[in-house]
Amino acid sequence: MNCNKTEDQLIDYLLNILNQEDRGELESHLGSCLKCQQKLESFKKAWTLLEKWKPFISPSDLRQIKQEAMDNIRAQNLIEEKSSKESFISTIESEKRKAQIGRQKTSKVLIWKTIINNKIIASATAAAIVIGILLGVNFINKLSVPGVVWGQLVERIENIDFYTYRTRSISLDIHGTFVGQQTSHFYVWKDGFRMDRHFPWINYDIIQYTSWLDKTFISVHPEIKKYTRTLLTDEYINRMHFREDPRLSIKMFMSYNYTKLGRKIVDGQEAEGIEINDPKFGKFGFEGCIAQIWVNVDTNLPVLLELEGTSGHGIVETKVISENFKWNGEYDESIVEPDLSEYSLVAEVESIPVNEESVVLALHKFSELVNGKYPSSLANSSATVEIIMTYLKIHKEKMGTGFLFWQEEDFDWEGYTALHSLLNTTCTFYAELFNTDKEIVYHGEKVTADDSDLPLMRWKITDDKYRVLFGDLSVEDVSEEQLTELEEALNR
Repeated sequence: MNCNKTEDQLIDYLLNILNQEDRGELESHLGSCLKCQQKLESFKKAWTLLEKWKPFISPSDLRQIKQEAMDNIRAQNLIEEKSSKESFISTIESEKRKAQIGRQKTSKVLIWKTIINNKIIASATAAAIVIGILLGVNFINKLSVPGVVWGQLVERIENIDFYTYRTRSISLDIHGTFVGQQTSHFYVWKDGFRMDRHFPWINYDIIQYTSWLDKTFISVHPEIKKYTRTLLTDEYINRMHFREDPRLSIKMFMSYNYTKLGRKIVDGQEAEGIEINDPKFGKFGFEGCIAQIWVNVDTNLPVLLELEGTSGHGIVETKVISENFKWNGEYDESIVEPDLSEYSLVAEVESIPVNEESVVLALHKFSELVNGKYPSSLANSSATVEIIMTYLKIHKEKMGTGFLFWQEEDFDWEGYTALHSLLNTTCTFYAELFNTDKEIVYHGEKVTADDSDLPLMRWKITDDKYRVLFGDLSVEDVSEEQLTELEEALNR
C-alpha cells in the first residue's frame, strides 16, 4: 500500500466505516510507516478538536473552542496566509452549491472529509485556525441547512393542515394619540380560518369564522349571545380569498419585490428575514405599508411577521405583530365549527359584487349616517375603525353615555352588517385599481355630499380618459385637461 492511498483511507478509518479487509491492510501499513503514523495522529488531534464543534453548541463551549484555537495558533505559529483561508472557504462553498443544486448529497462524512483533506488543514492547529476564521459559526448545521428557501415557502405553508398564531396591533395618530387597538388569535386550516378578536379600548370580544367550503363569514358576539352571517358569493371568494385567507397572506407578500435582511435570533430561533417595501403592497389594508417576514432557517416556516402601515392620508400609523406560530397543530372541530345553539341570528346579508355601483351605494350609506361626510380613507383598516367610531358616536349621542352600541336592543344589525360588507367591497375596488396602475385617487377627507362639482374619487379608464365620481356621487368621464381643472378647484 502506498502513502497516497493511505491518506485517502485515514478519514474512513477515523469514521469507522472502512471495510474489514481495507482496515487490516491500512493498520499493517501504519505499523511500518512513520509518516502515515504522524499524519494519523495529526488527524486524530484535529478530529478531537472538531468533534467539539457541533450544532447547538453552547456559548460557553464556543468561547472555549475559540480560545483553544488561538492558543494552538500562537503556540505553533502555523497561521496560514489569507489566500489559503479563502481557498478553504471557497472549497466549502463549492460543496454547499453542489448540495443545493442536487449534484451531491451533503452529509457529515462529506463535510469532515472536505475539511481534513483540504491542503491548509494539515494538522490539528490548522483545523483550529479554521474554527478561529469562522468565529464559532455553526458550520455543520449551516451546511446541512443552507438557509431559507424562499421559493418553497408558500408551498410549504399551503401543505400544512392546521396552525395557529397571535397578532397584536395598535394605531396612533401623528400626535401619538390612541386611535384603536386589538389582539387576535388565529386558527387556520385548509378550508377556512377563525379569528378571536379582542378590542381593549372598548373591552369587547368578537369571534369570526370564515369557511371557503360553506361560503360563509360568521361574526359571533359572545357577550350578548348574537351573531351575524354573510353569504359569500363565488365572485367574492375568487377576488377576496387571496388577501383574506391567512394561509395565502405569505403568497401575497412574496408576490411583491422584497429585500433580504440577513439573520437574527427570534424567540431563541435563528431566522432569516425579508422586507417588503413595494408601493403597491398593503393597499388592501393601508395607504402605505412596510412588512418584514422572519423564517426559521431549520423548519423553513415563519416565526415573526412585523408590519407598519399608514392610513388617513398619513395621519394614522398602525403597527401589527404576528407571532407565537404553532405549526402542524391538532385539528379540533370544536375550534373550527361555531356552536351557535345559544345564539340569536340578528342579520344575514350577501357579499356585494366589487364594482362601481357597489362603491356608490357604500359611500351613499355612509354619508347618510354622518351628515354628508365620507370615509376619510379607503384603506380597509382605516375605514373599519371609522365605521365603529361613527356608530359609537351616534349611539353615545342617543343614549347620553358611552354605551356600547352592539348591546342596544333596537340596534340596526342588518344595516351595520351590510355597511361593513359594502365598505369592504369599496376598499377592495380602490386597492385593485391602485395595484393595476389606474391612477386612482380618493379625496374623502376634503369632499362632502354637498360638493357636486368637486371630485371625490377618480381613476383612469383609457390612455386619455378618467372616470370621476363627484361629491354628490354623480359620475362623469373627463379628459386629462378637464381633470386638471377639477383638481385645481379642489385645492383652492
